[in-house]
Amino acid sequence: MPEEQLEALAEYYDTHSGADEPHAEEGEWVEPPTMVTVSIRVTERTRDALDRQAAEHGMRRTAYIRQALEDLTSSKRDHDESLEKRVERLEAALYRNRAA
Repeated sequence: MPEEQLEALAEYYDTHSGADEPHAEEGEWVEPPTMVTVSIRVTERTRDALDRQAAEHGMRRTAYIRQALEDLTSSKRDHDESLEKRVERLEAALYRNRAA
């Protein structure tokens, strides 16, 4: 996410509550999954390619790798649910291109 957009979000949530968002009362609390660390070794070439691809999606390398692994290991139901995440990445990329 572009720094300007992050700053705008931070400023907004300094003075607003997520409970004030439209339809917030319809939501439900979801516990985040437990995260664990997995260490892998890759070539510099692979790392550089991952960095480029992550940047194209407006993501950090670790988040990009995590999303790729989640997509590869998800069931059909989970895959369909991650469509929203993919759309958000595309929208972020479009926003960056318009701002440039």
